[in-house]
Amino acid sequence: MCLGLGLAAPAVAGTTTTAATAATAAATAAATATTTAATASSFLGLGAAAKPFLLSAGLNLGTSIFSTIQQRKLIFDQTRGIYRSSLEMIRNAEQAKADQERAILALQKEKDASKKQKIMTTKIQGLQLEGALRASERSGNTIALLLQDIDNQTANLIEGIEQERDSLLSQTQRDIDGARARRDNRYNLAKDQITRATNAANNAPSLFGAILKSVGQSAGTYATLRAA
Repeated sequence: MCLGLGLAAPAVAGTTTTAATAATAAATAAATATTTAATASSFLGLGAAAKPFLLSAGLNLGTSIFSTIQQRKLIFDQTRGIYRSSLEMIRNAEQAKADQERAILALQKEKDASKKQKIMTTKIQGLQLEGALRASERSGNTIALLLQDIDNQTANLIEGIEQERDSLLSQTQRDIDGARARRDNRYNLAKDQITRATNAANNAPSLFGAILKSVGQSAGTYATLRAA
């Protein structure tokens, strides 16, 4: 019996020590939790509403940052697209002007060559008429008047053709000016598009602004909860 009592005593003592240690740890954890909760409640002054408030504030901050990142990406993607399309518009406008100028000048050259040929034909016809009249071997005032009339008619015809050439040159210049004006209008339109896109990118919402906005909203909520 003494042996049994001697062996049993340590076992009882060990169990008691383990239970005491567990109880102490539980009490310490409970005290820590109570202290932490009390500290948070004391720091915010919201009591039981402190934890939901912090969770809501964190969620709002994350949502605001994510939304701002998405907005910035959309704006920057649009800006890059507008920039590329505007540069393409400028290149196309310049190419169109060059093509139009070549076509206008080619047409002018063709028409002017026709006018020059007409002048030459008129001169030849005048000379042929004069030659035929002189070959008649007639003389006198009548013949002189006829020769003068042929010269006048030939000169008038040539003058009229020269005026047509001048009009053709003026029209060619107007057509070229029109082609350049269309190029300039497209260029200015592209430039305005680039400027607006650049301004939009410069005014894109910033992450810092999103954080400040979220903090401001949380501060307002906090003030409302404190006043309640």
